[in-house]
Amino acid sequence: MARLAGQAGQVVALRSARGTARFCEVQSNPALGSLACEFGNLAAGVYLVEAINTGAGLRLFVDGQGTAEVEFAPGTPEAAPGLPVVGWGAQPNRPAEAAAPAPAATEAGPPSPTTTPTPTLTPPPPPVFAWQGYVVQTTEGVAGAIGVRVLGQKDQAVMLRSGSWQSQPQLTGTKPELGDYATEFGGLAQGEYTVELVGLGELRVRLGPNQFMLVEFRYEPVAPH
Repeated sequence: MARLAGQAGQVVALRSARGTARFCEVQSNPALGSLACEFGNLAAGVYLVEAINTGAGLRLFVDGQGTAEVEFAPGTPEAAPGLPVVGWGAQPNRPAEAAAPAPAATEAGPPSPTTTPTPTLTPPPPPVFAWQGYVVQTTEGVAGAIGVRVLGQKDQAVMLRSGSWQSQPQLTGTKPELGDYATEFGGLAQGEYTVELVGLGELRVRLGPNQFMLVEFRYEPVAPH
């Protein structure tokens, strides 16, 4: 469910990475105690929340289970383009809480020479999650093909790119032989390809002659550099 606050009568659009769009009008909502509109029953994926006629918009990823709340207000900075905001229930990347300021010094006199200040412990930052791709299988001596499996994501759009060539989008779940969340691109020549998980991530691979390759994407913590 996405909850949005704004001016009464404002129309809000919800667009998915697969090209579908839904609309709602901001009205007084007694249950929420504010001006709002809601989108429910959302499948997991990336969505663009856009306040029509204002130019304000925000991309976010929802996991199909939790709740994301977005509020449009004057002067609010826009999110960085291309970086989806992760909703509650989808392992959110929340900033570390700021350390409490040290108490102000009093005028009771100089500290004792033996006084040792207590160090302020800064909590470690929370882990950062992202979709990461891996080559999990290769088979030689077959027709050139690349299978793509996205764990837990059915109907997720996937594309291949190589140089100026680009495939048509395909949805996960159309190749059950490779798993419940897989699709496959066949008839491929050897060469370098970029496997794009539309709106979420990508992986560059090199396909050998007469080779089948299976690429798997997982939503997991990013290793620190």
